[in-house]
Amino acid sequence: MTTGLDNQSIKDSNHSTIASVFRFPPFRTILGAAGQILGQSMIYWVLFSLTFIVWVINPATWGNDQVLLALREITKLLAFTISVFIATKVLAGRDLVDLGLRLDRWTLYDFLVGLLISFLLAGVYFFARLIFGEIKIVGFAWQTSTSSFVIGNLLITFLIFSFVGWSEELLSRGFHLQTISKGLNQFWGVVISCTIFVYLHRFNSDFDLYYIIFLFAGGLFFSYAYLKTRQLWLSIGLHAGWDYFMVVIFFGWPIGDLRIFRLMDVQILSSSDLVHLVAILLLLLAGGKLIQRYSKFRRQRVNPAT
Repeated sequence: MTTGLDNQSIKDSNHSTIASVFRFPPFRTILGAAGQILGQSMIYWVLFSLTFIVWVINPATWGNDQVLLALREITKLLAFTISVFIATKVLAGRDLVDLGLRLDRWTLYDFLVGLLISFLLAGVYFFARLIFGEIKIVGFAWQTSTSSFVIGNLLITFLIFSFVGWSEELLSRGFHLQTISKGLNQFWGVVISCTIFVYLHRFNSDFDLYYIIFLFAGGLFFSYAYLKTRQLWLSIGLHAGWDYFMVVIFFGWPIGDLRIFRLMDVQILSSSDLVHLVAILLLLLAGGKLIQRYSKFRRQRVNPAT
């Protein structure tokens, strides 16, 4: 039974937690965090300018959108990794591994669990739309291509989206979230880093209100994965898996103006942006519950006494 004193303590604790959201550190600390982010951005744009030709090539001149996408993601991976490394090392005096890239026995587990959770969420979303008659499967890749071609492309596209997961999680949850959290606090670190995450996707097709809400919710989802493990591998697996399963395995959505390998040809029969947004938000909540259960299992294995 909780006493009045206990209730008062809880109430004071809640007030303290709420107050901490608006209790900012000294201005020099905030300015330092902003300087680190600005510095990383400047380094990135210098590196980006050196590989700019890869981003302006007309895909038609290559004859293969997938090759161009791979080149773009490799250049992005290098630019993000190098710029974050320099900014972290020089401006913050930390090592890249401190951002959540420690290699231990949980590294592979985290990544694979992230993939599994994304597979479950994407699969539920796909089959729900299939059952309700919103989409129809009109063909499979193996009907027109050899098995070696299908398997090879499944592996290549998985590698491409693993690059995406690494690049965007290293930047958004590894650098932005942690730098802003140190400069302000964790609440604003999550909110502002998710806002930047949305802004970085502004050139994606269908960048409307529904997509903005989806991106922000996705940023919260990936942030939750990082905060529960304090490592990036789970969020990298979730991010890579979500893009891979949605684009390659289930729906075959194009990446901007690029059309890459897809396992199935899917025809959309009906669609409601609002309904689908609500469905995806509910799926992300379910995914958050899975992350919570996994992090609890992970914590108990690390420290059985808890």
